[in-house]
Amino acid sequence: MTGPFRFTPLFAAIIAAAVAAAAANAGCGNTIADRRYRPDPASADSPARPSHRGASGAAAETGIRKSPDPPTAPEPPQPARMPDSATTPPGPASPAAKPQADRNGRRTGILTRGEHRLTVKSGSNRADCDGVLVVLPAEVEVNAAGRPVLPPELQEAVAGPLLTGLTAAGPVRHLMLDPGHGGHDPGTRGKNSVEKQLNLAFAQELSAELRRRGYRVSLTRSRDEFVPLSRRPALAEQLNCDLFISLHHNYAAASDVRGAETYALAPSPGQSYRPENCALAWQLQKKLAAVAPGGDRGLRFARFKVLTLAAMPAALIELGFLSNADDEKAAMSADDRRSLVMAVAAGIDAYAGDFKPVRTASGGTESTAKSEAATAGSGPSATSRNGVPPSGTSAWKQSGANDGKKIPQSGISLK
Repeated sequence: MTGPFRFTPLFAAIIAAAVAAAAANAGCGNTIADRRYRPDPASADSPARPSHRGASGAAAETGIRKSPDPPTAPEPPQPARMPDSATTPPGPASPAAKPQADRNGRRTGILTRGEHRLTVKSGSNRADCDGVLVVLPAEVEVNAAGRPVLPPELQEAVAGPLLTGLTAAGPVRHLMLDPGHGGHDPGTRGKNSVEKQLNLAFAQELSAELRRRGYRVSLTRSRDEFVPLSRRPALAEQLNCDLFISLHHNYAAASDVRGAETYALAPSPGQSYRPENCALAWQLQKKLAAVAPGGDRGLRFARFKVLTLAAMPAALIELGFLSNADDEKAAMSADDRRSLVMAVAAGIDAYAGDFKPVRTASGGTESTAKSEAATAGSGPSATSRNGVPPSGTSAWKQSGANDGKKIPQSGISLK
């Protein structure tokens, strides 16, 4: 080419194409460099992204490192707010209503009323009332809502008096103490003791304490003699007694079994039952459980003959096991026996409630004077106790067959 250079349109297009190609090659090199030195966002080496959007979140998404924000003081915990439904029992469909089960699959059910609390487990006859063992006469169930399912006779005879804290509905003036066995019937024997002797010694000491508290007291026997079982409650009815309490010591094949237990008449379906029986036995056992050297063997239920025939509220106390060396030693100890005497007397006071004897200024008691006047009459008073027939009348009589022997249960001997 000999002439001067001319910038033609064709030449300009070629130059532009070359510049564009060079720029594209440069961009590919930058991308490779980025992949070589910048960690993959999904790898373990990459910093975790904040889940929220904000300044630090935007910086992380652009690959720019930012110094962490200074730590802030944690917010003070807010007081828990009680849900509106916390004061009312949850409905059957509420998860909170489902009772917890133990490792054996037994659900726990609770009945409460006022300050009293009865706790039972499904498929078991052992319960707890205010910290004292209760051995029910039958197993109970707990429904899906956590509520115990009790037969009608247990509701009336057991749960009712325990949860209401039932006490006497009228004056408690005259008591019949029944020292078990006697004469040719020695009862059980310990290594160094005979039951009939311990029963009588305890009854005599208890009688003195109750008289000191203002009660009139009679005994089914005051010496070593045999009194038939049917005759014992009949004496209490004949004297128009307000309570009948039979006193015993126990025996078990296993020498490690020990403790005090109190029996009330076991309810039977279709038969009349006074809830006062359970109320009396409960008050006695609650006091005994606190001081018995062998501990709490519980409130229990049986159909002993002296209980089925009693025409007034009645209970049978087993003060300890002569088959256990420690319990036998306590039964023969004046100090331990005194503690048990005071506990039984306190239980009677608790059951009598507002109707226990009140000492007068002259040193006598109002209730004893009334009791003597009633006994001197031609028969028992016809005055009812809050709609309940008075003690000493045939309307209090319990029905039901019994062979006069103890129910073999938890190592208890037959008597």
